Amino acid sequence: MKTNKLLLLLVTLGLTSCQTLTPSSSSISNSSASSIPSSSIISSSSSSSSTSSSSSSTSSSSTTSSSSTSTNPTNYVERGEFQEKNGEYISQKYNSLYVFKDGLDDGTLIVKLKIENKLTDNGIAINYSKENNVESYYFVGFDLTGKLFVRKVEGDKSTTLSTTDVECDTLNGVTLGIYKTKSKASIYVDNKYCTDFDFENNSANFGLLAGGKNTSYKLNSIVENQNYYLNSLENYSFANGSFKDNLVSVEGNSLALNKAQEFTSGTIQLTVNLAGIKSDSGIVFGLEDNGSSEFWEKGVSYYFYFVSIDGLAYLGKVANGAWQICSTSTLKGFNPSKDYDLKVIKKENVMYCFTDGELQFSYTDSRPLKGTKFGIRAGRKDVTFSSISINNRIIDSKPSEDLIVGHGEIENFEGIMTTSSEKNIALKKNGKLKDGTIKTTLLPGSSNDSGIIFRASAPEGEFYSNEEGLSYYWLYYTSTGTIGFSRFENGKEERLGGKFLPYGSLANKTYSVKIVMDGNDFYCYFDGRLSFHYHDETPLQGEGYGLKSEARNCMVLDFNTSDDHQKETNEYLIFGHSYTEYWSTYKEDLPYFEDINDIGIGASTTAHWVNQYADEVIAYEPRYGIYWNGINDISQGVAPANIATNIIDLLVKVKESLPEFEVVLLGTNRCPFAKNNRDKISQLNSLLKEKTAEYEFIHFVDTEFIYCDASGNELSSYFTDGLHPNHEGYLLAAALIEAALGL
Repeated sequence: MKTNKLLLLLVTLGLTSCQTLTPSSSSISNSSASSIPSSSIISSSSSSSSTSSSSSSTSSSSTTSSSSTSTNPTNYVERGEFQEKNGEYISQKYNSLYVFKDGLDDGTLIVKLKIENKLTDNGIAINYSKENNVESYYFVGFDLTGKLFVRKVEGDKSTTLSTTDVECDTLNGVTLGIYKTKSKASIYVDNKYCTDFDFENNSANFGLLAGGKNTSYKLNSIVENQNYYLNSLENYSFANGSFKDNLVSVEGNSLALNKAQEFTSGTIQLTVNLAGIKSDSGIVFGLEDNGSSEFWEKGVSYYFYFVSIDGLAYLGKVANGAWQICSTSTLKGFNPSKDYDLKVIKKENVMYCFTDGELQFSYTDSRPLKGTKFGIRAGRKDVTFSSISINNRIIDSKPSEDLIVGHGEIENFEGIMTTSSEKNIALKKNGKLKDGTIKTTLLPGSSNDSGIIFRASAPEGEFYSNEEGLSYYWLYYTSTGTIGFSRFENGKEERLGGKFLPYGSLANKTYSVKIVMDGNDFYCYFDGRLSFHYHDETPLQGEGYGLKSEARNCMVLDFNTSDDHQKETNEYLIFGHSYTEYWSTYKEDLPYFEDINDIGIGASTTAHWVNQYADEVIAYEPRYGIYWNGINDISQGVAPANIATNIIDLLVKVKESLPEFEVVLLGTNRCPFAKNNRDKISQLNSLLKEKTAEYEFIHFVDTEFIYCDASGNELSSYFTDGLHPNHEGYLLAAALIEAALGL
């Protein structure tokens, strides 16, 4: 939110159109409208001149001092003397300092300077404080050569932090902008970025510090809580379409580039709101315009990280007009009316993309773009961009200090543990947990076995896999794109199987990992669904946990642990192929089912569920199930009889373990994608209707024609892509499910 504090400061000083500075012993006080002088002299002299201001005063100037009679002035002259005239502060003596208390905590200060005496340093002091008669501050200003410099001052000690050559006219006026947070300041000269610096001991006080006489300061504005140069319309040029105040798109396909700063390496982020309408909108960076001022994609190159019209976190690349998909990730619970915080960390040719603080994926570009321009792109009108920030820096990785590394090299990058060699294993330092829950986020990084180890015990010195005394369980993303589970005891591995993962489960994406350890039972959740329930008659007794990866670029976010060892259970459980995984609105579409969960797996078949996931379905202990599967089997040429057998075998197996279990079995529907398989769909539904008649606990719902017209022709209006239902399609299914259970 933009807030201009300048008016508040001027009111405090008495510098509004109906008030002006009047003499005071230590600070500026408000005067009545009838006592407005044409100018005021503000000094640090010990004499008080309050008597010179009266209701009948017509003097052209007056003075004030910082005498000891004032205990806590709002704004004050620390030394020297200033004249205020028509909103400008003009130094009247050498080495003058005027302090604004609590004027700049987090936000942007913009000041216009005119420097008449170039033989001295003139500028702004930020983070000003004075204790025990010792001043400390950071000085940002111009030296006698006209260079911009930053200096840290503590009493008599002065340290130059940086100097920058700038092209500006300090005699006729230069605009100095300072964007300040709690620990960092960025400096702009004449609306162009120059440098930044980190600091300690934050203070909201700032001052006008003039080394020479007749240095003029005009406070243009103070914008709270954001960088004016990145978040104001004035600092953007339009390459396509247009935007209005507060960076809101006026029309579709609008693209704007920042004029004040460039982005090379480090962090760029913003908040985007789609205004309730789905669109492709987000950050543009790495842009090369090839000399063009107006463009969309043709003839230019850039990266585009955005929230897509399909509810994806999406990184795309335009290379001389050619569009390329870099990586995508589904945003769970996508809502086009909410704010989305988008962030990209660019480290050399690797980009790490975050949404709402969560790492979504990484992308390594073998032919990275070299452009340095950045901006915003909106697919529709009324998209709002805010809180834009960048932090240009060379990103350094440091060895992780939170791990005991048994083999390999593991670095800490932006708080994320990252493998930087082949064959890596490490335990969390001081991490001990035998029964309880471990939570983290995993990005495998490559098509190699990478994941989380637990119940670990390790020998002294180096260890990896086959050492005596090394034991652990290992949940990992495999080289074949599945989820694996292994048991190591004294260096000997027992592979306990692999499980099918949803379509699109790539190595460069992030996955939530949750491991519940409960005595002999282990429940391993991967990407929000239970992937393994393993019962061990002779469980390992170690208490360590950590990570193991066979390759570089595996990333693990910090571990969160608790003593809670309760597995997840649900009264209602949805499972099956992509129809179930993509049913994002199932909770609102089935409002009567309060305790409901969806563990659907895109691209799965009936064989996957009966052979790999039956135990996991049982572990949720559902009272009611909703099973929808079969179309993938048909597309792969599986005989309808085999499909029906797989379905019945799975449901009977669940029933044998859960005697109260009932299930709604949805038949296979016709869809435009499978027009050529109508006969097999009909055969499968006939077999299911016949077989399920033998089981009272199975409520078969024939859905073959629910998305067809009266002649049995598939209606594309119920599908997003000819295969998967849209919301209207899911609502039809929901009504049939509720009817099947008598609701």
